[in-house]
Amino acid sequence: MAHLAWRRNGWELRYRDPAGRQRVERFPGPDGRKPPAEAAERLAAVERQLRWREYVGPEQRAVSFAEYYARWDATRQVSVSRRHTDEGRAKRHVLPYWGGWRIGDIRPSDIDDWIAQLSKKMGPWSVRHCYALLRGPLRRAVKDRVIADPCIDIVLPKKPELRKTFDDVLTAAEVDRLVAALAHKGQKYQSLRTNGRYSALVFMGAWLGPRWNEAIGLRICDLDMLRREVTFGRLVVNGGDRSAEAVRRRRVLGGHEGRHGRLVRGARRWAEAPSLPVVLPARLRGEGSRQTVAGCCCWLGQAVPD
Repeated sequence: MAHLAWRRNGWELRYRDPAGRQRVERFPGPDGRKPPAEAAERLAAVERQLRWREYVGPEQRAVSFAEYYARWDATRQVSVSRRHTDEGRAKRHVLPYWGGWRIGDIRPSDIDDWIAQLSKKMGPWSVRHCYALLRGPLRRAVKDRVIADPCIDIVLPKKPELRKTFDDVLTAAEVDRLVAALAHKGQKYQSLRTNGRYSALVFMGAWLGPRWNEAIGLRICDLDMLRREVTFGRLVVNGGDRSAEAVRRRRVLGGHEGRHGRLVRGARRWAEAPSLPVVLPARLRGEGSRQTVAGCCCWLGQAVPD
């Protein structure tokens, strides 16, 4: 129980927190039987918080956001690839701005100002991902009853409308033309070491629809020449780590006989230089080409590669 009494220099409130530590709070006021209103209100608030186990010490609200973020991040159950991506976003956009803030000083208006700054230099989806990294530690503090929820009525950028129609899906002839265009013979592309190595990657993505981390993890031993099957049994995550998938998924390459042979020949050329980085070539980095390949994967009922 809390106790409020007069001392030489004013009124003194003494109580013990849930951990058993004695705490003292002092309030100025004249000598007399009636304490000042501020001290009486604080006495009632402390007794209510102790009774309902809602008491939070002032030092808990003074914890920095960086420290709370480290606690929250250590308890997350996400994939290695997701953790690698979130670490990069946090180091570049979240922790440099919020790391030094005290967890109890963050207000909704402060978050709105930060969102407005990010929206000037980032896309809507990137802003939303960064906001999720801010909201996670704050929600943890709210759950611990350290602070009130500051993530109230936060205005986020509007999600872009993504519409895909059958006009975005390539025909078989257009897929062949796209694959043939990767090995450009012009003088501008002759110096590229990856020239022609990505034909099998695009050809496989168009007809089989694997995820991006499954496609770049494919090996020669995953191709079955007799059954005309491709087994996706290995994932490549951000950072270069490789891990086996629990359920091995197979895709059967139907149609004419030449498709499977072209995929095998292209995969062998792709594996000739394994030390080279696996990235999309310059001709596929344009927004139109990426949407075309993504539309083809959607038509096949598969996930769109990242």
